[in-house]
Amino acid sequence: MENYKHGEDEEAGALALAACVSHIFPMALDAAIQLDLFEIIARAGVGALLSPSDIASQLPTSHDGAAAVLDSLLRLLATHSLVTCSVSKLENGGTERRYGLAPAGKFFVGDENGVSFAQLRAVTGRGAMGFSLKDAVLEGGNLTQRIHGKSNYELIFSNPETAKVMNDGMKAHSTALMRKTVRVYDGFSSLSSIVDVGVVRVLLWVSSLQSVEHIGGDMFVEVPKGDAILLKEKLSILRRGWSGTV
Repeated sequence: MENYKHGEDEEAGALALAACVSHIFPMALDAAIQLDLFEIIARAGVGALLSPSDIASQLPTSHDGAAAVLDSLLRLLATHSLVTCSVSKLENGGTERRYGLAPAGKFFVGDENGVSFAQLRAVTGRGAMGFSLKDAVLEGGNLTQRIHGKSNYELIFSNPETAKVMNDGMKAHSTALMRKTVRVYDGFSSLSSIVDVGVVRVLLWVSSLQSVEHIGGDMFVEVPKGDAILLKEKLSILRRGWSGTV
């Protein structure tokens, strides 16, 4: 880490992180096939761009959050060049992502005989996953709760071994992220106190650290005062809704 070069380490770190979460893309692809997303976009016509709400309206669901889940799923497909993504401005000043069929995505659209790579994926992905993201789109709710009867965190921390794996993994991620942050950003140098908002269960395992005070509580009720507050991925959790859908 001493031979740090701005730009090179960022790219390498992004590749390493992508490898860690590479299992997510096959799940998203399976869900897209099961939901006929490629077919829905293709039926809209050549060059058509559809919003997540447009697509959700063609699915057999009354789940209010279907469009938001679809947006996350389609964004991931866009990073793999299976769909295109463009951002449109709305009359209310907001923005909306719209998705089209990319050249590679056309291989998942059935030909005149109904043949596509969707059938191939059904073979290569058979038995790979224990649950389906399709259910999260159509029915909402928390997949872990549906399968195991517990929330994701309840399931993880109900077993000391999985709890340790989770804590060690999050520690490694946060250490790498913050080490990189303080090397390229000097905004912390003028601060005397920083509040890092995290998961309260972590307090059950943390060890004492000099100049660090661990405080339990509910972030929706009160957050301790500080010169700066770090939320990190909590912002995306708040956007989806605290209980989450995926």
